[in-house]
Amino acid sequence: MALIRVLPESLINQIAAGEVVERPASVVKELVENAIDAGSTEITCEIVSGGLEAIIVSDNGSGMLREDAKMAWERHATSKIASGKDLFAISTLGFRGEALASIASVSMTEMETGRKDDVSGTFLKAKGGVIFDVSDCGCAPGTKISVFNLFYNTPARRKYMKNESTETRYIIELMQGFSISRPDIAFKLISDGKVVLDVSSDISENRILAIFGKEIYDNLVPVYYGGTGFSINGFIGKPIVSRSNKKGQFIVLNGRLIQSNIIAHAVKEAYYSMLMHEKFPWFLLNIKVIPEDVDVNVHPRKLEVRFLKQNEVYRSVYGCVESALNKNILVPKVQIEADTAIPLQMEFREPGGIKDFIEIMQKGRTSELKPVAQIANSYILAEDDNGLVIIDQHAAHERVMYEKILDTVKKSQLVSQAVLAPQPIDFGAAEAEIIRSNLGSLKEIGVEVEEFGGNTFLVTSLPADMVKNDSGEILRGLIDDLSELKKSGGSMQSKRDYLIHFAACRSAVKFGQKLSHEEQVALIDELFKIDRKETCPHGRPTMIRMTYGELEKMFGRRL
Repeated sequence: MALIRVLPESLINQIAAGEVVERPASVVKELVENAIDAGSTEITCEIVSGGLEAIIVSDNGSGMLREDAKMAWERHATSKIASGKDLFAISTLGFRGEALASIASVSMTEMETGRKDDVSGTFLKAKGGVIFDVSDCGCAPGTKISVFNLFYNTPARRKYMKNESTETRYIIELMQGFSISRPDIAFKLISDGKVVLDVSSDISENRILAIFGKEIYDNLVPVYYGGTGFSINGFIGKPIVSRSNKKGQFIVLNGRLIQSNIIAHAVKEAYYSMLMHEKFPWFLLNIKVIPEDVDVNVHPRKLEVRFLKQNEVYRSVYGCVESALNKNILVPKVQIEADTAIPLQMEFREPGGIKDFIEIMQKGRTSELKPVAQIANSYILAEDDNGLVIIDQHAAHERVMYEKILDTVKKSQLVSQAVLAPQPIDFGAAEAEIIRSNLGSLKEIGVEVEEFGGNTFLVTSLPADMVKNDSGEILRGLIDDLSELKKSGGSMQSKRDYLIHFAACRSAVKFGQKLSHEEQVALIDELFKIDRKETCPHGRPTMIRMTYGELEKMFGRRL
């Protein structure tokens, strides 16, 4: 008896559904993408029990003729591609012909669709992928697709779904993504009868306020790059709204929300020494590229893409983000809100929205900022025409020293000073091996170490600003940093940065160190000569601001 056989159509569709329909959110994605491609300006998604019981997506798009409505449920039936060359210049979102057929094969499905000038619309009903009812119906122009009892005929698949709240969260995140990528479309999401997302068509920054709230909105920096066949616009978040994961990273490519390790890495590298360890920047980038220059078919659900000119994309993203960070003042400001504690927020915008963002502190030397006092031998109080600035003296000097050391390393002009009386320092075998394998990297930042036999070493030279410090303490600290970097698989560039961070920290003025008025003035002057003065190399703020207007509010002199 033959072992190879042709599978029945229903089973083929269920297998295809396993690739397309992973969970309720997958169904929502396919249906909403089709609604967008149909030219809709309003899309509503209603779910029940996390989408497992019901998913209803309705739109005001172009609608379909009866013949097209029936054909849309066939496998590999689509209006969006016609030939092989179309696969390499895709400008629509949903084009996979198996999507509706796959959804229908594992659910009970209904469709209502009609065009603007049709006398009546078309109603279709299917179960397990088989259409058993086609009739006229009254409906508004557009399409409404209802998916009931998802995975009813594949109980093994349904068993592996998450709980209803988790599935609901996936759909909320998905609809937020659509709302971000297409601000020209109004979206509404209703979960178990409750409206959880309702945004009208609006400009993107207003969408950000509506979806993510005031904290993110108030801490945005605009970015822009205009190139031939490739352009970028959008927003990046100031360091204070960085996250411990990548959930705050949104890349919209030609209207499609995607994932791209190349772009995400370029953005993070542009924040160079402005973020705390293991933090990720918040950003929303809208990228336009010629369809022929990008392949959206490298991922089954088109989440990831491959750029034809990857190096150019990386350089463009890195450059525009770095430029935006360098041009905009990122100093934290204490924001006063009635009847609440005073939160620390990054804000330097005048009222009127992101487009009215202006700098009220200039880069470079600023004679307006004058030190007034030192608090707890740790913080410098300074004032200018706009209000009060509180400077963390250690963080500020650490940034100054970091930039100095980095600059001299890049220019190969680092000045080391010999240690007058090098003392033998003993280490364990593991620590000694770290030192031996990093002698070159240590020398690059001005720390010269010689072996003294066994696991004993001598520190013979240090950067001039560190020579007065304990050489043993410095070397042990560097070993700790190198050890942590090795665990995390850091690159050579990361290794150098770690070492420079540590050297800057060790050479900076300390918390609790009394500074004369002249030293305070000198520190402020040094700080305002560098670009990324707003954070220390570890991403912590170097200063915060409180405007005179906010002081007046606190003392009841102003509403």
